[in-house]
Amino acid sequence: MRLRQLETFRTVARTLNFRRAAERLHYAQSSVTEQVQGLESDLGVPLFDRTGRKLRLTEAGTRLLTYADQMLSLEEAARAAVTGQDAAPSGPLTLRAPETLCARRLPPLLTAFHARHPQVRLTVQPAGRADVRRGLQEAEIDLGLFLGAVPRGLDVACEEISREPLCLVAPPGHALAGRPSVTAVELADRAFISTQTGCAYRDVFESAWAEAGPLPQVVAEVGSVAAVARCVASGMGLAVLPEVAVLDELARGDVVALRWDALPCAGVWMAWNAQRLSPAAVAVLSIAREMRVEGERSSASARLLTAHP
Repeated sequence: MRLRQLETFRTVARTLNFRRAAERLHYAQSSVTEQVQGLESDLGVPLFDRTGRKLRLTEAGTRLLTYADQMLSLEEAARAAVTGQDAAPSGPLTLRAPETLCARRLPPLLTAFHARHPQVRLTVQPAGRADVRRGLQEAEIDLGLFLGAVPRGLDVACEEISREPLCLVAPPGHALAGRPSVTAVELADRAFISTQTGCAYRDVFESAWAEAGPLPQVVAEVGSVAAVARCVASGMGLAVLPEVAVLDELARGDVVALRWDALPCAGVWMAWNAQRLSPAAVAVLSIAREMRVEGERSSASARLLTAHP
């Protein structure tokens, strides 16, 4: 068994798809097939059941997957020990995050990471909360981002890497627009729009009311943040969303922001499988920590300048 074969086998086992495994590894699909077949020939047992419409691991494949994880992790540790220094991150790294974070918050982090580690092949996948959870549980991905509440009941480690300001938005000309601030009492009988239960943005909406009182009336649950913003713009109701998700709408004047002093910030959490953290994932986490510290310093400086102009 060669380590390259094991890495290829593990990727196919995680994706259960030869084409997706080839894309993730940046190999030709024929090369992936040949490597898996060579491993099966060497071991004398089939590792995948190819008889159905969906690829499945055989019992032997399931057993080998556990050893493949251990052997590949040991190879990384051995390389670092022999060279006397941490192995330079290389190979593929896959990250999943909510679409808004992918578009607005991840590019600076990914740019900084690529500048330091250009040999790592990055794959960034916009995904909902459930897909991020599944990817971490099944070790399909290296890192995931969660917005809002810390995920529970998973064999993952989490670390907050930033705080995302929330924004209460209303249609232009709303009765509450233009006021210096609004209160929970004034909002209690207003119509609100939200994403569906289980979505990260729904968690953000509900957390905003954790200390303010009972949830207001949700007149519509829609499938995306963009749709929520459009419903607000059309006059259907109010919404609580991450500020970053409505920057364009605010700039165009499609919606307006209402100041609600009780509105909290939402945490942005980076998560990884507690049993598997690659050198590339460690490097991403390290840069995220650096950027958080720098962001906190900038915020502190801005507050100081505001207090002492």
